[in-house]
Amino acid sequence: MERKSSMTRVTMGALSVNRYAVEIAKEPCAGGDIFGYHSKTTKGTPNMMMIDTPITRPETAITWNVVRGLPWSRTGIVFTADRVLINDVSWNELNDQGFVEGRVVELAGRQFLCRMPTITEWNDVLDYAVRRFNDEWNYKDMRFWCADDCPYTSADGELRYVCAGPSANALIEFPAAKSSEIIGFRPILIPLIDDVCDKPKRVVSRTGASAEASTVPAAEEKGPKAEEIDEALSGKFFSVNYDVLEESLDRALALPTDENAPEVRIKRKMQLLDQLLEARALKKASGAQQ
Repeated sequence: MERKSSMTRVTMGALSVNRYAVEIAKEPCAGGDIFGYHSKTTKGTPNMMMIDTPITRPETAITWNVVRGLPWSRTGIVFTADRVLINDVSWNELNDQGFVEGRVVELAGRQFLCRMPTITEWNDVLDYAVRRFNDEWNYKDMRFWCADDCPYTSADGELRYVCAGPSANALIEFPAAKSSEIIGFRPILIPLIDDVCDKPKRVVSRTGASAEASTVPAAEEKGPKAEEIDEALSGKFFSVNYDVLEESLDRALALPTDENAPEVRIKRKMQLLDQLLEARALKKASGAQQ
């Protein structure tokens, strides 16, 4: 029996690079107007994070394709950016920013794990969405990094996989340390579930290495309408689920600690541990208040 599409769309959040909310590309393809990570930022490692959409800059709002029924998400729900947000960024740089194992972010008062997808996850999202038109997914002429490790190497060092480009499911390898204008970052958001409430509530936001959550004053931030997000999340509000963080930490601890694992991986493990401990404290405090 043919599966019906479970996909809806919602607009929320923005990607901030060096305290600048990135404008969403109108032509998200090679030679288009995608924000170039290297060409438009200073040398060094820029600070990258997800923030609520600045009310004065609606052109930075990210559109997410929301797909249900996915077996590897505890909720069955996954938000996938409908296009590459930035290009000219390497896999290693995204890993340094925490977008391989995932960073806990807060958007519109809800918490999500934000990271790049694996190859299998990307294929699953398309399969469960059923619809895979380019005007909804913007995969033609633009590839994006996947989280998977790759067993191959080249003269330029370790390789990693990139998806899409000529077709939605196209796959090639590319040096992890190099960047290209035809390869970018397309994040996914996985809702962190613990409880269900009648009204949204604020919880402590974690954004990885940086404690700063916005490029503009809080009074100027604006998320999407609450009912729009509630509908995307089947009418439920989800707070942090420390089991998800624990699994992410377990995966991080399984990484090698030899010369193939730079200091940033160790730092990432400590960040995940901090998030896990904080999430447990929040859960305990919430239970004590009830």
